[in-house]
Amino acid sequence: MLSLLFSLSAALAATPESRTTAAPSGAGAVVSVLLEPREQGLAELLESPVGRELLGDARLLRSNQLGVHDLELPGAADSARCVERLSELAGVRAAWIPGRGEWLDVPNDPSYPAQWHLANDGSAGVLGADVKAEAAWDVTHGDPSVVIAILDSGVEITHPDLAPNVWHNPDELANGLDDDGNGLIDDLDGWDFHNGDADVTGSFFHGTRVAGMSGARSNDGFGVAGLAGGWGATPGCRVMAVGVGDTFPDGAIIDDAILYAVDEGARVINLSLSIAQDPAIDLALAYAVSNDVLVVAAAGNNGAFVTYPGTSPDVMAIGATTINDTVASFSGPGPEVELAAPGDNVLTTSGSSGTAFGVGTSFASPLVCGAAGLLFSRLPSLTAAEARAILVATAFDIGAPGPDLGSGAGRLDVAAALALLEASDCDGNGLYDPAEIAADPSLDFDLDGLLDVCQLGTPFCFGDGSAPAGCPCDNHGPLGAGCANSTGNGARLLASGSRVIADHDFTLLVTGARGGQPGVFLQGLTQTALPFKDGILCAGNPTDRLEFVTTTALGEAASTLDVALEGSVAPGDTASYQLWYRDPALSPCGSGSNFSSAFAVDWL
Repeated sequence: MLSLLFSLSAALAATPESRTTAAPSGAGAVVSVLLEPREQGLAELLESPVGRELLGDARLLRSNQLGVHDLELPGAADSARCVERLSELAGVRAAWIPGRGEWLDVPNDPSYPAQWHLANDGSAGVLGADVKAEAAWDVTHGDPSVVIAILDSGVEITHPDLAPNVWHNPDELANGLDDDGNGLIDDLDGWDFHNGDADVTGSFFHGTRVAGMSGARSNDGFGVAGLAGGWGATPGCRVMAVGVGDTFPDGAIIDDAILYAVDEGARVINLSLSIAQDPAIDLALAYAVSNDVLVVAAAGNNGAFVTYPGTSPDVMAIGATTINDTVASFSGPGPEVELAAPGDNVLTTSGSSGTAFGVGTSFASPLVCGAAGLLFSRLPSLTAAEARAILVATAFDIGAPGPDLGSGAGRLDVAAALALLEASDCDGNGLYDPAEIAADPSLDFDLDGLLDVCQLGTPFCFGDGSAPAGCPCDNHGPLGAGCANSTGNGARLLASGSRVIADHDFTLLVTGARGGQPGVFLQGLTQTALPFKDGILCAGNPTDRLEFVTTTALGEAASTLDVALEGSVAPGDTASYQLWYRDPALSPCGSGSNFSSAFAVDWL
């Protein structure tokens, strides 16, 4: 029932309207054929002399209702010659070799491959030891209405990677006057409080390197990428340059700098510095929080404790991680650390137009600022406290399970934060769902923390011991997941989008499966709990195959086809969904395959 390979004869026996799908084996090239309507079918083509010559040992991978057929040729076949000969045949409208594209949200900045903190492919360090920037950029690249204030040694605002995102005071003119009445003359691009002037470039490298972590423009063919720096010609979050010292932070004016950033509209303030606790700074931090501004600070680089202002409860203290997804030895540990981010040899902007590697929690902190900037860009109504909670809740746990002094809740995962945010505005009205429920509890009649109007469905049939039937060899998985596989994880099936069929955006999502393995999304019209292979078959008969997928190295997969269309469901139908996936060699029960948990949907 669950074989991934279709024989050619079985596929051809299907009705013309059916959709046939199989995964390529990789042994040979794939060619596509589009047949003329009402002309010969694929079976007739294959039985013709030329068809037998060119495609006799081919394997059918896919057919659809438009007359497109994908076939995998034998390993030694000449695909180009095959396409040329097929194109000449009567009844063949076109033949071609399907191409492979590229994800648009992988930037073309020449130094991007060295920015492991944004996307770590495992060629150096640990695969996935990054903030998941590319998945986050599929959602947003940052919005110029969101301002991130960099309180530091100054910023080279003419640096080509930073200039497009530099904040400019909209109420100030270059006329020697204080046009906006804030007591500062010609603060066009910010203010240097240490030197008391409008030149925010400073004389020390630190601020420019910090600014690039969040604000460098991405996909501009130059230098490096920043986490919230926009995309190509489209600007990202703005970088407000505020000077608070040259070669060292000046505690006498940091409070004024914080007040300035708040009053001039910053949503996020970054403090990549350590200094003695100061009552004036405490008051300024409280002012920022009272004005719904998120303040983020470096935890410190002494390797022994968190330094001020990271010790303030009004501040998120951020530790630093390495290319191996461990806490950096220099990162200051302590109960104040809320999460960590890459900060050990991370590539960023430097000088007037260059790049340099940064080492220290100073460079982890602005990554969290960039992540917050993306959250605010996606949902402007989000409060600072809500953004702070989301970033902590979605951090990727590293080291020993649970919170720890070095990394807090874990390493920053921007994609997960945005995913939670998306799920937290399920009705798309621009309001944070928990805040809506708090204001009107009647919106959550079943008290499950979710807006009733947005319920996609119901997860069920878990392999954690709660299902009526246990896992086949007592291989119970984690809470809410499927039966344990050879990695010790259990695959968990989730969903996103809408259960309104006409919206065509319902997507099945799986995590915790065996990495790099084939799988099949299944649909059943009844709910069951039948121990089968290493898991529990929950999507009961009739069980239909919807889509073949291959899990990522991290054991994740998502449907790409229209689930409702593939499953031929109608409004009012209830259907159950599940993923079957390979788990070769060392699977707990020895069957070599397993199932995720299941998800039931009442279609509208």
